[in-house]
Amino acid sequence: MGFDRVFGPDASNRAMYDELVHHRVERVLQGYNATVMAYGQTCSGKTSTIRGGDEVGDGLIALATKHVLEAVAVAEGKAEAERKATVEGQARAAGVES
Repeated sequence: MGFDRVFGPDASNRAMYDELVHHRVERVLQGYNATVMAYGQTCSGKTSTIRGGDEVGDGLIALATKHVLEAVAVAEGKAEAERKATVEGQARAAGVES
């Protein structure tokens, strides 16, 4: 099995988002599907990376959600400025933890 990247214990959720997730969200905004999976040993930080928390800040889900909402707001502003229909779309997120 190969990995895109392995991060050390001091890596921030923001650094992981910027390197691994940001471009995937950009592709989602273009109509493609994307999946981000955290895999690792029990108690290795997968949940805090994905969900975030008080000690680690926003997780990857929150960062991706903000990214999408900001892009929709920009697109709606452009559509309004050009007197076109507002942007419509559907977003769905799912999480599985075992």
